[in-house]
Amino acid sequence: MNIQLLKKMALYFGVEEYYFCNEYHRFVDTTNVCEYLKRIRENNGMTQRQFVEILNVPLSSYKCYEVGKMKISEEAYHKLKKIEHTFGL
Repeated sequence: MNIQLLKKMALYFGVEEYYFCNEYHRFVDTTNVCEYLKRIRENNGMTQRQFVEILNVPLSSYKCYEVGKMKISEEAYHKLKKIEHTFGL
């Protein structure tokens, strides 16, 4: 769902800005995802190809995520959170 619409609904109902959003919506709206992905990858000494093997997404999609051409998918976000927790990234 459109994050801006969810935030407008929250404003209309007088609730917290991200009331209708899940953690994925909040993440993509408040985080510079491009820098975040690149920082995690580089801090762990990985190439994009190595990182996508762990993240289990197509390299072409990941490249688009890292340069901001495409918003990270909710599925990829959940995989990212899972590997962050598992590997301590």
